[in-house]
Amino acid sequence: MENMTANFRKMLKDHKVEDIDIILDVGTRDAKQSIEFFAHYPKAKIYSFEANSDTYKRALANTQHTNNIEVFNLAIADYDGEIPFYKVKPPKEGVSSVTGIPMDLNYEELKVPCMRLDTWAKNVGVSKIDIIWADLQGAELKMLLGLGDLLKTVKAFQVEVIYFHNHFKGCNSYRDIVDFCEDNSFKCVSNIHHEGNPYGGDAVFVRSAYLENYRY
Repeated sequence: MENMTANFRKMLKDHKVEDIDIILDVGTRDAKQSIEFFAHYPKAKIYSFEANSDTYKRALANTQHTNNIEVFNLAIADYDGEIPFYKVKPPKEGVSSVTGIPMDLNYEELKVPCMRLDTWAKNVGVSKIDIIWADLQGAELKMLLGLGDLLKTVKAFQVEVIYFHNHFKGCNSYRDIVDFCEDNSFKCVSNIHHEGNPYGGDAVFVRSAYLENYRY
């Protein structure tokens, strides 16, 4: 089994983030991290989102025998409707994005359905979200903005962060995410650079209430 979620789960444990019932995996690709979460939180309900129709089918196939994981073919944004999507051809389909493609890759530009997370939650009857795992190639701030008041229920999240605005067309930067989080009572507790990639990393944010008794 892969162990991509290990650091995030360690941060949750270290900061005593418990009672995890609802998990979102946004930009799931093949749902392997959703399956990881299921292995460690078998009683949780996991909702996974993938905008790329090809990798969505792969995610469906990988989770077909797991009742606790539900996969949606949907882009997550800060509005409801359609959004431009840059669908990269294999083997680099994992960098498909709504923020443009930073490299000379073979891709198709099209429009896909998009939705705010608070709209989605209302539609499916979800009233809270405990933790979020997101890899959106620079569109993570759109996801956070689309939570609306539902953000108040989130305990912690991990997002891919981009250190430079110009790495992806129209992407948010790490500083954008930090500023938003500080304004909404979250603190960055882990920021790990991608190996061999100076442009990005993965950052974990935990609600400030969990940090009051934590010693750094």
